[in-house]
Amino acid sequence: MNKKIVMPKVFDDWYKDVTAESSDIQGIINSFNSTIDGEYNSYEPERELYIWVHSGKYNRVLGMNLVDENRYRKCLEAILYGYEFDN
Repeated sequence: MNKKIVMPKVFDDWYKDVTAESSDIQGIINSFNSTIDGEYNSYEPERELYIWVHSGKYNRVLGMNLVDENRYRKCLEAILYGYEFDN
């Protein structure tokens, strides 16, 4: 049996908010990508997720706020395959 990926509260809060409106996978992925691109109007769950995905290994390299590829991939896998919440 495949174990589901474990995600932090910041992702869980965002995911529950997005899926309250729709369970369409493509729509959820589009919303995720918009959030990561910075199109989120300071809404708390989106802002927190943006900060988490941008605050990993490559944060502030040469003054740029880069996406942490591992965190980005984890989020996509959680959306596609499900996840467990890490308390």
